[in-house]
Amino acid sequence: MCELTRADERMKTYTLPNGVIGCNLFKYRRIDDFLFDSIANARLWFSDPLQFNDPYDCNLDFTVGLQDDWYEHLFNAVPATVLTRERQELRERFERDPDAAAQIKRRLEQIEYGNIRKQIGARGVCCFGRVDDNLLMWAHYADKHSGVCLTFDISEDETFFNAPYLVEYREELPQYNLLDVLRKLPHTGIVQHILATKSKEWEYEQEVRIIKWSRFGPFRGLLEFKKRALTEVTFGHKTRAEDKKRVAVLLAGDAYKHVRLSEMRLSQGAFALIKMPYNACSSTVEQLEQHE
Repeated sequence: MCELTRADERMKTYTLPNGVIGCNLFKYRRIDDFLFDSIANARLWFSDPLQFNDPYDCNLDFTVGLQDDWYEHLFNAVPATVLTRERQELRERFERDPDAAAQIKRRLEQIEYGNIRKQIGARGVCCFGRVDDNLLMWAHYADKHSGVCLTFDISEDETFFNAPYLVEYREELPQYNLLDVLRKLPHTGIVQHILATKSKEWEYEQEVRIIKWSRFGPFRGLLEFKKRALTEVTFGHKTRAEDKKRVAVLLAGDAYKHVRLSEMRLSQGAFALIKMPYNACSSTVEQLEQHE
């Protein structure tokens, strides 16, 4: 489990195994009933990682790459206490018939591949970004700049955000040595590494993942966060006035009185977004002028 470790109280940064993140995480969303439910009921969805849109996301590749007597090392590396019945049967088969080593290796690969995939599928993942002014993120995840970006202060709900993983972006698909995999049973570290590794082509997302799991079955569905953790809602530069109004109404109660409302404007001198305080009156006038 990746626990939050406060690195700097003044700056509110957190040290993770592979880097440092700030206390703010950002969730880009389109305007729809799911967003309204998230705000009204203070909850976010945890998805099945095996169903992500990137076909290489949460994928894995086994390579053995050991000397000719790999199978002797393989079985010696696995404590008898963690051998399943099938693994034990394969060990006994090898002792009876060493010439079956290639078949045994393939079956062990199938077993461990299936076990790891099962453990990945048992997790639920909620994805966040590290910045709120990414042009591509607004285009891809906030309905072409007509949605919102939710800002969460993870220090305000360290129970919900207690397992953040900073995604690593790599040029090559990670490969896992079968011997190392078996040495690290029950695979927790390998599973978390797979869940937080993506192709370098996705690096623009600057993604942080909150990963949850349950021993009672796959972790899916909505999980509540503390309302004080939601600190800001930023509208896109194309968000409609009526959508801004509905979001503002949802935030009008005492539980959300601390939440700032902002909106993005296009920079006039650079490919950039500029965040401004949201003013309902001036925004409505501006949108009306744009339609005249």
